[in-house]
Amino acid sequence: MDLTLSEGVKHYYFIPIESCEVCINRNLQFLSQLKSKRLIVIFVGKNPNESWKEMIAQIRKNLNTLNDPDKKVYRYETGLSKPLLVSTEGGTCISSRTVDESEMVDVFYPLRLDD
Repeated sequence: MDLTLSEGVKHYYFIPIESCEVCINRNLQFLSQLKSKRLIVIFVGKNPNESWKEMIAQIRKNLNTLNDPDKKVYRYETGLSKPLLVSTEGGTCISSRTVDESEMVDVFYPLRLDD
């Protein structure tokens, strides 16, 4: 997936923070080292793990973030169970996919190119 489509494209990364602890931990570790103006991370649910606070703080420092503590995203039939990357252009969804932690470098590396 080429994430360098155009300046008008925005990428939203939904992380179901209360799901698979190992998967979420790997996502947070990776995202805490990433910087991008084109990625918005949305934390879905409430943080159940005290040890993640520092990584989440680093993510908030380097990336745009939003919170969905009440898990309202589930009202929209997203099928969210693993982290989900949604790309939009002009308010229209142009792509969406779940992201396995083994794919994170390939999926997110292009987002750093504009910073």
